[in-house]
Amino acid sequence: MIRGLTCSGLGDIGTDEQLIKMAADGGFGAVDIDATGLVGRHGAAGANELLEWHGVKVGAVGLPVEWRAGASFPKRCYCPRCLQIRLSN
Repeated sequence: MIRGLTCSGLGDIGTDEQLIKMAADGGFGAVDIDATGLVGRHGAAGANELLEWHGVKVGAVGLPVEWRAGASFPKRCYCPRCLQIRLSN
């Protein structure tokens, strides 16, 4: 089992990038972040590189309640495994 860090209960810690760094510094192996936002800011390759650099994985991402019906739900998965598959193709 991988120990993960989430901002629940931590209060305002800043950005997902700061949470990733805090998780790495604290010895955590996963973070619960806004993966779509991270990919939007860094691109798929950049987000994957940032996570790999810090040695953490995405643990969980937030989805809307009606995630299957919403047009705002990303059509592609941005989990590290799917990112790696797309980057290698």
